[in-house]
Amino acid sequence: MRKVFAIFMCAVIIMLAFAGCAPKCEHEYTSKITKEATYDAEGQTEYTCSKCGDTYTETIAKKEHHIIPVDTLNEAFSYIKYESGIFSMYIGELVQKAMSNYKVRFLTAEEAIKEGYVNRSDFDSDVDLDYVYYVFVSGDVMMNPDIPYYTTYFDRAIAGSLMFDENDNLEYYSISLCDSLKTCAILLMSSY
Repeated sequence: MRKVFAIFMCAVIIMLAFAGCAPKCEHEYTSKITKEATYDAEGQTEYTCSKCGDTYTETIAKKEHHIIPVDTLNEAFSYIKYESGIFSMYIGELVQKAMSNYKVRFLTAEEAIKEGYVNRSDFDSDVDLDYVYYVFVSGDVMMNPDIPYYTTYFDRAIAGSLMFDENDNLEYYSISLCDSLKTCAILLMSSY
């Protein structure tokens, strides 16, 4: 009986020794993004070995906004031209001459979407929203007290979008003016 027990124990020890010597898998992982990263939440990538099925996951960091300095935004906005027929005037000049108590507000595209000014579907899928800004100017539209175009705009008198390239150069813009400000602009431009 002792002999049988000794053989059994030897067999167990040998099996345990060889169990640790199984050839290890030389993993070949494929990756799949299971959750896209957004500006608000981290994403996740899952890796799976095509040989043995081993898996692990990695976190994808939240997207970071490409912040263009306000000075650059202000400068770009100031040198955009409002054009109407034969008239052409820089927006910065128009704001200073035709508005008082004005406030200029810049929003990233994501902020403009959250606030309901635009929808994500308004953009082509290949547009990188990190380089798109919206500008809203609110205040009192008043060329001068003698002209009856005085109107207060608490929401916005000027609305527009600015698109920059990766070097922060203005690439595209669109601007719209309220009717009173259009009238002021044309009167100012025609007085030159």
